[in-house]
Amino acid sequence: MKTRLAVASALLVALLPVPAAQAAAPRRDACAADAARALDAQLRRHPGGRRVDGNTVAYDGGALSVHVFPETCARFDGLGDCDSGVACFWQRAGYLGTQWVLSAADRWTDLRVGSFGSAHNNHAGQLLLRRERTGATVKIFPSDTGSRDTRPPGEAAPVGRAGWACLRTSSRGCA
Repeated sequence: MKTRLAVASALLVALLPVPAAQAAAPRRDACAADAARALDAQLRRHPGGRRVDGNTVAYDGGALSVHVFPETCARFDGLGDCDSGVACFWQRAGYLGTQWVLSAADRWTDLRVGSFGSAHNNHAGQLLLRRERTGATVKIFPSDTGSRDTRPPGEAAPVGRAGWACLRTSSRGCA
């Protein structure tokens, strides 16, 4: 009887699932390594930023933040990760991929991005986009906090192409 009980106990332990924390550890390690590589690539492409945490680089004293979300990391809530009072841009359609967050108001800021697949103006003022700092405004997102644009998932064409952005909060415009 004791032998059967010991065998049954051993079999039961062998059939138990691996605890979630143990299974998630390799995924966390892959996510952290991929995020570090993505931040290194971001800083090579656009030097002058400062690492804030494991997936974020800040530019211009925090006026622009770049958040990387590699495929190996847990999925994030794209629109839910765009706080009130800022404008957000995503690399891909459906609010996915690397995210750029613009918080500086009433001044032109270099986005350090050529094109983007999704955008959301979660700011009370207008969001203005330009290809060049002194060029013509190419796109305006209205001054409501629900102004956004994306392409269907999988579509490669960008929502917009812009090098510079301004969150306009006053009638005097952007400096």
